[in-house]
Amino acid sequence: MIVRNIPSPIRHGSVLRARRSGTLLVLATIGLLAALLGGTQPAAARGVVPPTRLQGGAITVDPALDVLYLAQPMSNSVFVLSADGSTVLGVLRVAPSPTGLAVDSRAHLLYVSSDRAGVITVFNESTRHVARVLSIGGRPAGLILDEKGRRLLVTDGSSGTIRGIALTAKHPRPTPILDLGPGADRSPILVPTSAPIGARVVVWGRGFAPGERVEAYWGLTPLIGTRADDVGIVLTHFPVPRHVHLGKQLIVLIGRHTTHSESALLTVIKPPPPPKPKPVVKPVPKPLLQRLLAPRLVSVVPTAVGVGPLKKLSGTHNGISVPTFGVEAAVALLCLGFILRMKRRRKKRSRAVKQASEDGASGSAPTLKGAA
Repeated sequence: MIVRNIPSPIRHGSVLRARRSGTLLVLATIGLLAALLGGTQPAAARGVVPPTRLQGGAITVDPALDVLYLAQPMSNSVFVLSADGSTVLGVLRVAPSPTGLAVDSRAHLLYVSSDRAGVITVFNESTRHVARVLSIGGRPAGLILDEKGRRLLVTDGSSGTIRGIALTAKHPRPTPILDLGPGADRSPILVPTSAPIGARVVVWGRGFAPGERVEAYWGLTPLIGTRADDVGIVLTHFPVPRHVHLGKQLIVLIGRHTTHSESALLTVIKPPPPPKPKPVVKPVPKPLLQRLLAPRLVSVVPTAVGVGPLKKLSGTHNGISVPTFGVEAAVALLCLGFILRMKRRRKKRSRAVKQASEDGASGSAPTLKGAA
């Protein structure tokens, strides 16, 4: 009722002013949010390479455009970098797990192989849009392009084959060229593969999502839970449960979010018998001669002193090794010679005393030694 009493020009002017003020308020709010979000954006969005977030993947360069391509298997993307690798020029979203890169510098095309998806995505380097998708199946890994850009060679990580793709065909199909044998088995690795009850077993598996919760099962019975690392690898251990049957048992790893599962067989064996006590072996005494000659005495001879015969005895080593028995025999002979000499001197002295007493009894003067 009040609005109807206001004149129409005044009413229309107030409405226009209200609309303008509301628009300005919305624009100011949007600008403030953009400023706040711009300050919290990652370094990659501002053009600087975040070194802690880049992943080690396939890498290739296009010298014609002076750009560098780096595959990111965990984030399912390919980074477009400057030639020196210091600036992020763009990010290409690809199928899961990009593993191989190849560049056609003439046609400005980028080929990206995705291991899990089994496809090869072709990008236009100028527009960075998807030009075509080649569904070849398997697990494409490495890529190489011929010089004319007409044929693409692909390695398969599962079958171990090298396949060729004619890119000029309307519907290109891979043709096998070389069979190198099956690739690595993706089933978990158990260490050991056979264990008794109560023993600990280490299990290693791969192919899970990064950081995913993975449960280990003994058949249908849950054993232990763990988490995959940054590249989807699981490493844990568990004891062999009690009251299980002997023989082959199924060990299963299941991812909680991706439901990816891997299985292996563990052989449960009987526990080994306790070790038998070792018989006590009485030491056999060595012969006397061997005991006397076996120990050796090493005497250090300085280089400056070792001249002449002493140097010949020591040889190239600065020491002389002689049997201990020889040293003991030499010491015994020296002691025996000393004792015999003492006995001779004692006998000689006793004879001299006896002779002097006899001369004194006869009354003759003692003859001095050296007298004329």
